[in-house]
Amino acid sequence: MKVTQRPSEGVIGMTQTWERFVVTIDGPSGVGKRSLRRGMANTLDMRQLDTGTLYRAVAIMCRNNGVDTADPIATGALVGEAVFELDDGEVAYANGIYIAFDMRSAYADKHSAIVSQHPSVRAALMDFQVNFARGGGILDGRDTGVSVWPAAQLKLFLTADPEERAKRRAADIGTSDVAGVAAELALRDYSDANRATSPTAAAPDAHFIDSTSLSIDEVLALALTMWYERRSA
Repeated sequence: MKVTQRPSEGVIGMTQTWERFVVTIDGPSGVGKRSLRRGMANTLDMRQLDTGTLYRAVAIMCRNNGVDTADPIATGALVGEAVFELDDGEVAYANGIYIAFDMRSAYADKHSAIVSQHPSVRAALMDFQVNFARGGGILDGRDTGVSVWPAAQLKLFLTADPEERAKRRAADIGTSDVAGVAAELALRDYSDANRATSPTAAAPDAHFIDSTSLSIDEVLALALTMWYERRSA
């Protein structure tokens, strides 16, 4: 597997003592991780990675290549040959094919959860995530502060009321079926929390932020305050 980044990706200033500063943002879907990652990366001019888009990209590649996402051998082989290109920390191209428009689709939602269960897929994608973190940056996912980079200087875990999460997710994918989305989120939460490999988890030293009644700017302000305090400690 090969992953490249566009030149526009932010890079932490290498003359600073915080050159390898890593921020991890974890939590379930619909809590605002993506918005927070982007906001922090743009404000601080740091590299960023949405780890979930790696799994979504694998699911989309499976569909495009006629591979059953439930087949761990075929899926693992596909990942081994994959070439991903990132844009703003998210997979935009897979093997030269533009897939960003499909990244938040219902198909990607469902089948990324399936491919993420395969140890061979997780191992391959984990290697990239760890190598990315070595250079410093902001990662968001479900267990990045536990499994990807436990030494991160700032670990955040976002939560939100299930109903609010469903409303946000429904708006994100353009559907009015909030109840249906809520049911899908509940199933995904259960799957992610109970999978054998790298279940959703908050690091013991993570800072929790409940985004239920907070705006994107308010969540960002809280996170930036924590970042500046941690950097100056």
